[in-house]
Amino acid sequence: MDGVRTRARVALFAGLSSAGTSRVHTMTLPTGTGKTLLAVSWALTLREYIRRGGAPPPLVLIVLPFLAVIDQTVDEYQKLFANQMQAGDLITYHSLSDGTFAPDLEDKSQEFFLDSWQSNVVITTFDQFLFALLSPKTRHQMRFHHLADAVIVMDEVQAFPCRLWDPLRQALDTLTSMGSTRVLAMSATQPGFLPDAHELFERPEENFFSQMGRYRLVLRHREPLLLSRFIEECVQRVGEWKGKRVLLTLNTRRSAKALRDALAQPAATAELPLEFLSADVTPADRLRSIRRIKDGQPCLVVSTQCVEAGVDIDMDLVVRDFAPLDSLIQIAGRCNRNGARDRGLVEIVLLEDDASPSRRLSDYVYDDRIQLDLTHSILAPLVTVDEEAIFPLTRRYFAELSQRKDTGEEVTTAWLRWKEPPACVRKLLRGTERRQIAFVIVGQDPSLRIDLAAACSQLDPWDRRRAMQRLAGRIAQITVSVYERDNLDPSDYAHPFPDEARRDDVWFWLLRDGFYTPQRGIALAGTGHGDDSWGMIL
Repeated sequence: MDGVRTRARVALFAGLSSAGTSRVHTMTLPTGTGKTLLAVSWALTLREYIRRGGAPPPLVLIVLPFLAVIDQTVDEYQKLFANQMQAGDLITYHSLSDGTFAPDLEDKSQEFFLDSWQSNVVITTFDQFLFALLSPKTRHQMRFHHLADAVIVMDEVQAFPCRLWDPLRQALDTLTSMGSTRVLAMSATQPGFLPDAHELFERPEENFFSQMGRYRLVLRHREPLLLSRFIEECVQRVGEWKGKRVLLTLNTRRSAKALRDALAQPAATAELPLEFLSADVTPADRLRSIRRIKDGQPCLVVSTQCVEAGVDIDMDLVVRDFAPLDSLIQIAGRCNRNGARDRGLVEIVLLEDDASPSRRLSDYVYDDRIQLDLTHSILAPLVTVDEEAIFPLTRRYFAELSQRKDTGEEVTTAWLRWKEPPACVRKLLRGTERRQIAFVIVGQDPSLRIDLAAACSQLDPWDRRRAMQRLAGRIAQITVSVYERDNLDPSDYAHPFPDEARRDDVWFWLLRDGFYTPQRGIALAGTGHGDDSWGMIL
């Protein structure tokens, strides 16, 4: 792949030279071609161009969809600028941020500088970017002025739901025409909601996608499999997987855990390290697993969709429960990612719930049938799909999706007329979310109890708020959230925080020992808490 990455870098600068006055660019390249580093080159080139023109160097804003990708991206930037950045030149702003800034700032100044994105480079999530762009609330608008002349990199843009396509297009068009904002939208599966953007890579299908040959999709989804039967099949195949790197990706937390538990003993017998990546596992433990996987040794990975986009792992074989086409292609990008082996296989299966055989597990996650039905339709005449043939399928998929789905014109109209939008920003991004209970695995950070008590002892409410904010990153790193259920009483497993709070006023629950392990994640006996839980980590 190094030769492909070199060609991509040359093509990037050629694309920038031909961009003219266009301020909205797209980068459409196969997975594994180094889009993260290419985006750095794009951003720094434009930043230097703006600086030489006499304007102050703008903020470089990196916008990412999933928390699983944040840590990886931060590591890349810190390595790149190890000898050039001062403290505070790069900050992260999301639920796992540690809340620290330049050490010479007073506490109150730190809070303001963080919340208003006073930095050279900010790495944040879709949520925070959309709040700054679209939300009318003051606490979000204090960042909006930065967007008016920022250099913005939006990675994995296919992860934006269709109902945000029109609002994003309209808002970004206005930012780049009335302000001096520059925008780069990156993806291997470009959704095309920025039709007037300048594509930096000339004829990407011919020059890049058609020259790939790393994997083949094997379409086994026409005959549904009960989850129990699929688990039996995987157990029987462990022997053939010995010495390989295998990724099994399922749609729900419950199904992923059932598969992981069934494979634990066979994997141990085959001396194949077993890793589990799911929202049942704390972010801290997930990141440790990802680092072990990236070591390159043989392993067996059971996951939900948290690895399907942006996570830089390279596997020999991938098996994926059915999903929309863009998700299937994204997970395929983890197979033979570096092109160092013969063509790898990506098997697509269609799993059904044993408790309700006519209910497919994909239906629990993708409740809008349009994407699934369209994927079935596009793949109907095919038995296998080589990577070289992926690009036209993706184009057709998103073109038809834009005709069938609500792309958010009503949202745009309400926003432009200062009316109440049909849904809040978070709901537009994530859909309707059921209430969840947050369990903090406090045993992974023994001093946290003491620090929480000290924060709560602050008499001044603002000092207390700031003290809790400083702990927010530590809390988020060891938190697992589960959906509320009638048969789930959190007091059976955890202590409330604050201690004396009424049930509706509890902030989170401090899990007692015995209900969590890094290998299996949280286990609340008899609750079935993951029956229809979405596996994505947002």
